[in-house]
Amino acid sequence: MKTKAEEKPPEEIPALDKKYRPREFSEMVGNEELLASIQSMLSRPTGIPSSFILCGPSGCGKTTLARIMAKALGGSESTVKEYNISNMTGVDTARKIIDHASFRPFGGKKKIYILNECHRASKNYQDAMLEILEEPPSYVHFILCTTDPQKLLKTILTRCSKLVVKSLRSGETLELLKRVSNEEGIEVDPEILMKIAKASDGSPRQALVTLDAVIDCDPKDQEGCILRLSAETTTTLQLCQALLEKRAWVDVAKIILDLENEPEQTRAGILSYMDKLLLGIAKGKPGAKHLRAWEIIAAIEGGQFYNRAQLTAKCFELINS
Repeated sequence: MKTKAEEKPPEEIPALDKKYRPREFSEMVGNEELLASIQSMLSRPTGIPSSFILCGPSGCGKTTLARIMAKALGGSESTVKEYNISNMTGVDTARKIIDHASFRPFGGKKKIYILNECHRASKNYQDAMLEILEEPPSYVHFILCTTDPQKLLKTILTRCSKLVVKSLRSGETLELLKRVSNEEGIEVDPEILMKIAKASDGSPRQALVTLDAVIDCDPKDQEGCILRLSAETTTTLQLCQALLEKRAWVDVAKIILDLENEPEQTRAGILSYMDKLLLGIAKGKPGAKHLRAWEIIAAIEGGQFYNRAQLTAKCFELINS
């Protein structure tokens, strides 16, 4: 007969990106000037902005930073509310937030509302939020997170203190990977860590997700594992292949419509795939395909994609060039 201890299910081991998610400003990697500015702003005795907007590419740490800011502002576990606006885009959600904000907090000094993917909100939602974003109760702060600030109403943008979160530099990502590897007591080839850092394209979350997968791979397949994860989805891989082969635009358009990743994630996946192809990691001998990969990198490496229209336009240009 099993004891109660034996019947207890084994404790779930958190993924590395969850286990090493920063909980204090001091644990954040990169964006030193931004973090110093935020801490200085939040330490003011008066004049702290009531609403903030964190802009930056997917996976750069916007939501993590928002949670740290919420804590510094005086929010508690019971008074910090997070909403994924991509799933709650309508005016009813706005009314729910406004009604909830009208009551003073219990168990904390402030009520903090973190609105993720806020660029997906409908115009009616944004219109409904205008007044409370401009003049919320003294005990309320809003933190909006977005990869695409251009989709927000100008009247929303002018009511918020804008903070731009940048992707990590390769060296910063590499240091993060080394630190986590050491703390986990695992040995990973420095060359593999460097490849992960480059493939993650500045996203600490993607870097740790990739590291988590790579440490379970056969050492002979670690580079292939990085390649597969950098593109993230089968659809992104299909888009890479379609661009390489210059398929008909109608076929490329169908792939773009099926993409689930944010445009910036897709751009990062394409860049990583083409980079591996040029370096000979992907299958195929040097030739026309490698020249085409170079053309694709040259076309998209210069700037981030904040919306699908930018991705669509660049793909159209590549197919018809």
